[in-house]
Amino acid sequence: MPDCAVCGRELVCTNPHPGNPPQVGSVQQDCPIRKGAIWIYVKDDTGTGVAAVEVEAAGITKPTDPTGFAPFDPLDENTYTTKVKSLGGKSDSHYVHSADSRDVTVSAGKIQMVTFELARYSTLKVIIKRTDKQNNNGYQDADVSLAAALPAQAPVPAPGKTGADGTFVFQKVKKGTYDVTAALKGGDQPNFDVDGKAGEKYGVDPSKVNEVEVPITPNGWVKLHFKDAGGAGVKGVKVVLKKDGEDRPEEQNQDDGLLEVKKLTVGDPEVVKAQHDEVWEFVELTSA
Repeated sequence: MPDCAVCGRELVCTNPHPGNPPQVGSVQQDCPIRKGAIWIYVKDDTGTGVAAVEVEAAGITKPTDPTGFAPFDPLDENTYTTKVKSLGGKSDSHYVHSADSRDVTVSAGKIQMVTFELARYSTLKVIIKRTDKQNNNGYQDADVSLAAALPAQAPVPAPGKTGADGTFVFQKVKKGTYDVTAALKGGDQPNFDVDGKAGEKYGVDPSKVNEVEVPITPNGWVKLHFKDAGGAGVKGVKVVLKKDGEDRPEEQNQDDGLLEVKKLTVGDPEVVKAQHDEVWEFVELTSA
């Protein structure tokens, strides 16, 4: 136990620290000059004291000892600001989970205990993957980003782009819930439906492997070519796609008679009804 810097008496804990706040001086007699003290204790999320963390109290900065404590004494009766100044070698792996600044009122002859808890950063792997049978590989160059549910989770890691395998790993992610957003390359955005966790909340925890897969389903399309008896394209054919009991009207207005209908879900049957010169044709098809 450290000694009082003024009276020289040993600071005796009535319970082993970090237990109940101990008395200054012996159990039988308080410090005769009636000063107080602040002890800052820094622990990680396993409850273990963390050494070499720079902490401050009463305008004085010092590192925590091997057990995670930093004593500040003697202090007059007053209110002091305590804070974590630097995590040192822990800054890449940990952050201050509790508030990193706290006001403490010191009473004569007492030690005020202040505890700061560190938490481990997590990683979050986002996987953008196509779901069509012809290509179930990862999608490259998708923009992925996170949005935190609570202000305490800030700052949020910067957005990134998926690599050739369709993945991007966010580093230094704080524990909590996030919205995952995925945006495809400009020309591809209209041609895919983004499913899965995109736009949904996802929990991140340092005790587990954090991965979220965002499936993307390519939209199908169908090309219909309308020609007259001589083989010339016919313009002005009205087409109705019927799906799930709803009509999706289209009209072919190209001189070559070609109509391309996009944004059809792969594998779903469509009924196409085309009208030209009062002749109706029904075509069962699967978009490709």
